[in-house]
Amino acid sequence: MELPPGPGGKRETAKKGGFRTQKDAATACKEIWELAHGGVQVKSHETVAEFLRRWFAKRVDHKRSTRKGYEDHIERVFIPTLCHLKMRDLRTRHIQDMFKKIWADNKIHQHNREAADEALAAERAAHTAWRTCTIRPRPTELRQHWNAAKTALQTARSKPRHITGPGTQLKNWAKTVVLPKYVRPKPPVWTDERVTRWRTTGKKPGKVMVWTPEQTGTFLDAVAPHRLYPMFHLMVFRGLRRGEVAGLPWSETNLTNGTVHISEQLVAASYDVWEDTPKSESGARTISLDSQPTNYSSCGGSASKPSARNGTAPTSYGSSTAKPSPTSRAARRRKSPGRTPAWSSRGRTDVPTTPSTCRKPSTG
Repeated sequence: MELPPGPGGKRETAKKGGFRTQKDAATACKEIWELAHGGVQVKSHETVAEFLRRWFAKRVDHKRSTRKGYEDHIERVFIPTLCHLKMRDLRTRHIQDMFKKIWADNKIHQHNREAADEALAAERAAHTAWRTCTIRPRPTELRQHWNAAKTALQTARSKPRHITGPGTQLKNWAKTVVLPKYVRPKPPVWTDERVTRWRTTGKKPGKVMVWTPEQTGTFLDAVAPHRLYPMFHLMVFRGLRRGEVAGLPWSETNLTNGTVHISEQLVAASYDVWEDTPKSESGARTISLDSQPTNYSSCGGSASKPSARNGTAPTSYGSSTAKPSPTSRAARRRKSPGRTPAWSSRGRTDVPTTPSTCRKPSTG
């Protein structure tokens, strides 16, 4: 059977025998002919795994975070399920079966996630009971209970908990695959009733929650002494992304004119952090600061001042008079040689827990 011309107009033919009847041979010939004219390389022996890795290697136009996401889906989802197939044999049913397996695995992984969360809550409760015990020496049962809770937590976290989201996409044969409809979650507002229920049960009404203006003001008042208060203020009133404000260099900040220019951002994936350009062309923009320049003047006001992410800690962030007490953990970490500086660590201020942290209230 003669196939469509190959590269350079070279003549291509396909040959196969072993059919019981001439009718069976004609049926197979018609199928191969239709596939060949549909763009399938019927003479290729390339497998799905080889094709996916070859396709991924040539996509150098994607950003690093996008490539990491593609590589994860290829190596963790597609190849383990479809690697044994040749590209010419790949059909819709194979991809549909793959997604059925993904959905089944997601249910198991979601159960593992919930079990890990429960184990974490139990471990924290056991640790709180041991730490707050006033009896000396502490009862051995408390330590044994805490050790058992830590072991259970380690076991729960060792089980697979990765959820493959609805963003997984394929082309060609996947066009006719039936996928569940994805509905973007609508973030609810932290009303007083929802806050009360969250404090009682520890469960959030939604994956993403929205503060009220009063709650936002409470948060800003609580972090006013923090060295990163200007960053929080900028995010709240100008809506910068987390990576944009974390990657904002002093060279792009003009406190005299009251503007900042977004030209780069910090991106994190798989425990790696690197500098990159904004997510889109519209992401590179100039933003005017609000009408309260005093909120930013405590940063120093010098465009040449190095930022903390470049290896030099700012001498004053936030209130210049806000100093930790000598007995605070932050002060002890500053005095302890050979450890991470306090200014580069998270959670070094005594800020009361609010709904903004989305943490479960302590049961101790």
